[in-house]
This record gives sequence, C-alpha cells and structure tokens, in this order.
Amino acid sequence: MRVTLPLIVLTGFLLTGCGLFGSSGQEQRVDEPGLTVGEIIDDNALENRIREGLINADPRFADARVYVTSHNARVLLTGQVPDAEMVRKATEVARSMRRIRILHNELTVSDSPSLDVRASDQWISVRVKSKMLSTADFPSRKVVITTENGTVYLMGVVSVNEGRRAELLAAEVNGVQRVVSLFDYVE
Repeated sequence: MRVTLPLIVLTGFLLTGCGLFGSSGQEQRVDEPGLTVGEIIDDNALENRIREGLINADPRFADARVYVTSHNARVLLTGQVPDAEMVRKATEVARSMRRIRILHNELTVSDSPSLDVRASDQWISVRVKSKMLSTADFPSRKVVITTENGTVYLMGVVSVNEGRRAELLAAEVNGVQRVVSLFDYVE
C-alpha cells in the first residue's frame, strides 16, 4: 500500500495537470471537429452550476460521491448517493439548468465504494486513454473518459467509425466490465 497510494496520487495529479480526461482548446486541431474554447468554458461553468445546485437543493450532496461531467452540453452524473430521493433530486436540479441538451443520470443508491474500487476505476481510465493515445490514426483528444465501478463512459464529438473504434479499444482493457457510449456523432 505504501507504493500504491503515492502512485495513484501521482497518476491522478499528472492526468489532471495534462488534461487527459478533459477538453482543452489548445488540444483541438483545426481539421478535427470539436468544441470551441467558449463551449469548453460553458461546459465547465455548467458542471460547477450543477454541483452548486445539488448542494443547495440538499446539503447531503456535499458529502455524497457525485461526479458531474459535461461535454458539448451533454451532462453525465455518476457516483453514489444514500437514497433514491437524491437520484430524483439530482435529475431535477440538472434539468433546471440552462444549456443542457441531454442528461444521463447514472447515479446509484449505495455506499461509497472502497478506495481499492476507486483506484481501480482511475487505473482503468488511465489504461483506456493510454490505449487510445497509442493507437495510430485515432483522435484520442476527442474522447472524454469517465469510469465508475468498472463501467467506462465515453463522451465526445466523433464520427460513427471513431465512436465504434473507441468502444472496441475501451472494451479490450482488462477490468472494463461495460462500455457506455454517450457520443455526439458528426459526418
């Protein structure tokens, strides 16, 4: 455990700092369809407004393990809450926000997973992203990855073929139990 925890913290720090799991205007190439800097800022603001709205709606959200991911105004809620009323409330709060095109509420009613499960999810995300980065002619910058209890959620603006390739690449990673595509498709 002495080596594992620092490795997990370092990996999380590097991924956050490098922006591997988020979008960055500097990462988009002109010839690739993607989000503008303004859309990225809007998505970040939307995530923050939803988090704030959840805590204002029910203070228990401050202690719950809820993650909000937005890409191109498509919002994904993942994590665990103590009761079904909080799942319903999260949907209500998120839907009340301006600019949401599509909401995917994947919250579950359960206890927070162990540190081992959370570390495993992070490690799965790292390996999926690494697999995409090392695949020739694959636009890995277009894919946002979120992993929750072995389920990998893929978001981004991609072609149908790119989306299928991303699904196959993610499914090949050891530990992935299920792959859920939440892509916006372009021609």
